[in-house]
Amino acid sequence: MSGDIYSAAVDTDGTRFVCTASALYAITPNGMKSLIAGHTTEKGFEDGEGTEARVCRPHSISVDGEVNVLVADT
Repeated sequence: MSGDIYSAAVDTDGTRFVCTASALYAITPNGMKSLIAGHTTEKGFEDGEGTEARVCRPHSISVDGEVNVLVADT
């Protein structure tokens, strides 16, 4: 994970979801990190699923009871 953290949220099992300027990561309670959306360095505005999407400075993140991750992008 590179860059500043723009937003973070935690689900009921302790998994942390963290947004950087260009990506959304999941970090499990045992420390496993996964890129789940966006790109490690490439910002943009592109709809898509998972790593096909591009985001640019997401400013808010939330996780609901069914572990749907909602991200508000600028």
